Amino acid sequence: MPNTQPRLSLNMHTAKSLLEGVASSLIEQAWFERDWLVSVHYFPPAPKEPESVTMHVFRPHWLNDNGQGIHFEAQFGPKQWTKLEIPLMLHVFHSGTIPGTKIKRMAVTKPLVDGIYDLVSTWPGYSFRVGRYGAQSFSCTLVLAESAANFPSPASLDGAVALSTEKQVQIMISAEISRLCLALGATIDEALAQALGSS
Repeated sequence: MPNTQPRLSLNMHTAKSLLEGVASSLIEQAWFERDWLVSVHYFPPAPKEPESVTMHVFRPHWLNDNGQGIHFEAQFGPKQWTKLEIPLMLHVFHSGTIPGTKIKRMAVTKPLVDGIYDLVSTWPGYSFRVGRYGAQSFSCTLVLAESAANFPSPASLDGAVALSTEKQVQIMISAEISRLCLALGATIDEALAQALGSS
């Protein structure tokens, strides 16, 4: 008997809708409303043709107004959909210095990474980069399924996914972003304050 459940085809619009659903879920959480922000946008930005949709989660003082500061990031688009994976990462400034200063990024990343390394290293699926004191210290890949055949509601050849599965994916991303924010937010605050205070 064919599966008659409503299905969602993945394209840039639905990838954005999926991450906007995650953003809405985060905003509804009590811990989030106190001092967190979230943005969902196409990457790269217009006028270039987007390759994916990214979601940034950050605090107002993390200098991420233009998307170049400190933020947790989830990325989703056709490339990730093909692999049935969603990468999550921590970005600490996309430039070599803290925006608006001459302070090197390493003044934040060294105490930050040294402070979180032991904890994050114990989390399944997380790995630190060889150059972990750079812009992207660590990442994790959320695996949606071992293969399309193992997907909770099997994906069709055109990349459609059952609408109930969209909610499951949103819950999975939201839970992981929540863990990152709650476990690492204070350490990021301390590393940034220390670097800015030493200028």
